[in-house]
Amino acid sequence: MNVTKYLFSSLQSKLTLAFIVLVAAPLIALGIASLRATSNIIQTNAEAGFATSTGDEAEKMQSFLTRAEGDAVLLARTPGLNQLINSTDPHLWHESRAQLADFFRSFSSNHLFYEEISYIDETGQQIIKVSSDGQRTWVVSDDKLQNKAGEYYFSETMKLESGQVFVSQLDLDREFGNIVRPFKPVIRQSTPVFDQQGRRRGIVVLFILGSKFLPAIDPDYSESGGVEFMVDQDGYYLIHSDFARAWSGPLNLNTGYNLHADYPADIAEAILSGDTGLISEGVDSIVTHAPVFPDPAHPEHYWVMVDIHPKSAVLAPVAQFRNLFVGVLAGTLVAASLLSLVISRWLSRPLVELRQGVQVIGQGNLDHRLTLSTGDEIEALANDFNLMAERLQESYSGLEQKVAERTAELTALNAIAFTVNSSLDLEADLEQALEIIKQELNLDFAWIFLAQDNSQHLHLAAASGLPDEFLRGEARRPVTRCNCGQVLDTGEFCHVQNDSCRRLQLYRQKYPHLPADHVSVPVFSKQSVVGVLNLGSSNGTNLSADDYRWLETVARQIGNAVENAALYQNTLKEADRMAALNRVSTTVSVSWQLDNVLYPLLSEMAGVLGMNQGVVVLKSNDRRGRYKLRAFFGRWQPETDLNNIAWQTLPLLENLERTHAPVYINDAAGSKWLDSLHGLIAREGIQTVLALPLVVQQQLIGFIQLHSVNHTRIFETEEIELAKTLTNQAAVAIEKARLYEATVARYEEEQQMARQIQQNLLPRNVPRIPGLQIAGLCRPAQATGGDFFDYIPLPGNKLGVVVGDVTGKSLPAAMVMALARNTIRAETLSLVWPNLVMTAANQMLSEDIRRGTFVATVSALLDPTNKKLLLVNAGQTATLLHRNNQIQFLLPDEAAGLPLGIQPDIIYSQAEIDLLPGDTLLFYTDGIVEAKNSSGDMFGFDRLETVLQSIPPNAPAETVLHGLLADMEKFVGGAEQHDDITLVVVQIK
Repeated sequence: MNVTKYLFSSLQSKLTLAFIVLVAAPLIALGIASLRATSNIIQTNAEAGFATSTGDEAEKMQSFLTRAEGDAVLLARTPGLNQLINSTDPHLWHESRAQLADFFRSFSSNHLFYEEISYIDETGQQIIKVSSDGQRTWVVSDDKLQNKAGEYYFSETMKLESGQVFVSQLDLDREFGNIVRPFKPVIRQSTPVFDQQGRRRGIVVLFILGSKFLPAIDPDYSESGGVEFMVDQDGYYLIHSDFARAWSGPLNLNTGYNLHADYPADIAEAILSGDTGLISEGVDSIVTHAPVFPDPAHPEHYWVMVDIHPKSAVLAPVAQFRNLFVGVLAGTLVAASLLSLVISRWLSRPLVELRQGVQVIGQGNLDHRLTLSTGDEIEALANDFNLMAERLQESYSGLEQKVAERTAELTALNAIAFTVNSSLDLEADLEQALEIIKQELNLDFAWIFLAQDNSQHLHLAAASGLPDEFLRGEARRPVTRCNCGQVLDTGEFCHVQNDSCRRLQLYRQKYPHLPADHVSVPVFSKQSVVGVLNLGSSNGTNLSADDYRWLETVARQIGNAVENAALYQNTLKEADRMAALNRVSTTVSVSWQLDNVLYPLLSEMAGVLGMNQGVVVLKSNDRRGRYKLRAFFGRWQPETDLNNIAWQTLPLLENLERTHAPVYINDAAGSKWLDSLHGLIAREGIQTVLALPLVVQQQLIGFIQLHSVNHTRIFETEEIELAKTLTNQAAVAIEKARLYEATVARYEEEQQMARQIQQNLLPRNVPRIPGLQIAGLCRPAQATGGDFFDYIPLPGNKLGVVVGDVTGKSLPAAMVMALARNTIRAETLSLVWPNLVMTAANQMLSEDIRRGTFVATVSALLDPTNKKLLLVNAGQTATLLHRNNQIQFLLPDEAAGLPLGIQPDIIYSQAEIDLLPGDTLLFYTDGIVEAKNSSGDMFGFDRLETVLQSIPPNAPAETVLHGLLADMEKFVGGAEQHDDITLVVVQIK
């Protein structure tokens, strides 16, 4: 930002910049073009040289292998070999073999790059083998000759025609199946041998040392960031500057290193395409590749020689050239800039003097004159400035007057804007604004009309200077086609003469000082005309164009104030509406009880809507669907009996059922809708009625009827809409309360029925068994519970006693309790013995009750004749035995089995206990020991033992039972019972 400001702050800097641009722009453009062209040439040459080097390596290998193919064919056609294969005389054959071996050795001495030259007959047996270590050659002895019939190159060569050469893969040499170390890569070229009759007589094989034709790879090559390698057609490395990756294919070390894994797919695909190429786009290095086809007859087998160099190394000459070129160009630009600075200073000196003189004039010294003698346009410009200063000096006094006038107008405008927006009393603010307008324009009269009822009426909002009679007569009047109506329609100023405004002319007959003409100004709010501002004077209303422009701004300020006042009033109304909705919502949400909802709802709605009496009438749920009074509000005559009114005969009801819309009756006494209520209306003095239907899911469930007593209540449309909203909210709340009442009633009925059923399942009578005295009870915590007990008389003067506790409470637990009680009773009557009974009952209950529900049970078989007790405890509290003032726990928790219904395959065991006369047995559920008082303390086992010991041993069973209950209730006090309590007391006589 500061640099830009400096560059353009003076003419000298602009001229300097212009000279620099004119000189530097062509120079920079030419330099950039030259830099790009030369850089591209250097880069192209560098890349081409790099690619040529790779191609030369590939071409050398290709030429070498081609010459080797010729050597193989040449050796296969030597006379000595022909003589050997066509000889039938053994002596001659051995002589020919020796001569051929000497020839092969001589040939190998001149071609030391052949590791081995062999002739193998048609059976695969080596006949002649000459080896070389690169320095000397020798003929391998007969005892070291091998049969090569199993080698792939033998079988492949034997398929070829005369003159064809088989070229093997390039791989590491092996001895007896193992790779020779150090690594010795070889390639085999072999051709078939034919005798004079054209029969195949074997092959000639050349083993070529890879070191003789493969390019030398520098192991330090990768340290410079470059990579050099050769891959086969499958992407496996043959040679590599990183020796760990060399010979990675399946035929060699099988290390798995592969071109596809080391390089992106597009680069690997380009390298293995079989074409010579160079890759430099989108990579950090330059990649060149050239193919080698060792066997032209099989182009699908090939190698690719690859060189990869960092671009920074290959393109180093380009970077050096660019640095040199930029340095030269920068020096040239600096020199040009200095020259431009000198020239610009010389050219701008007169302009600087001219600027200094202008600054003096601009500071208010209009007497100053500029003196320049340059003989050019600058001198003429100085003379023009002198002429301008003279004219400014002449018009300065008039300008000061206009500024003062505009300042006064702005001050008045600000005062008006502040006035009309300073308070919420719009009419008072408008009166002050009119006074300011009169004073500013020197007028005598001002009045303003505001449009009402969609511009159908005009309301006199404020006036100044007009008689009271005019104010009263014009307070509200319809819009006519006079000037005010035209202004409302057109939105344009109107200068009205007295004879065109009949109403003003009428008043002027009585008040001659009223204006003979006036100006009507449209008052805009946004794009709409919301009123008309009228201004006049006794001596004629003459306003200038500036006055009209100022009035237009004033009128818009007044229009904004009118709109703000309207918005404020609407906001107040909306706030009142939302507050009413909130109060009604709060009223109907405080309770689910219908009787607790209706009266507060009715009184709140009556208060919101300004009514002082009301009733709520709801449709009953019986078959006849009669309408009944459910609540009323307000003062009523003592003789009025609202309950005796036949609401369903009310004509108003038919309209409510048909339209579901509110009915507003301003004259209740004369309304046909209220025929059956005329006696009530007369007694109560009801004048206005608002009937509001209560509709839920398109069905009328009742109505709210609000009354205005002893006065008429006029409702606006917005108030009716508010009443509808409140009624809709009330209808939903009333319906919820009615549904809740019905649900509670149905639930209580079902609970009572379930309790009755459950009580019927408990023993009604105590069986009379000689030698036993029995007492028992079950007290559910709720209407129904999960505890039960049962007495089951059995043959032989025996008695079965069962005490159970089902998990859970209320109706589900009661249903499981009934199932468990009937199951155990049936099994007891059938099996008798407690262990068999509990085992069978458990299997049945495990199948019938849902998972997670179980029954803690104790089953006892009492034999008072033999004084025996057989006892099984399935997860129930331990039975207490009171004997000789001592308490004993029978089958405590650690000896009890799992409750019934948990695991179906349980086999329960029973305990046999000898009884004595005077023994007291207490069977109980955990409800008594877990009973809590208001402090949260439990009654507990210790207190149960203490109470049982405190009861006299000879007390009846009923006394023991009620003594335990009384002590527990005294401990608990008024605390709520949370669990079922079941007790069975059995005394042995």
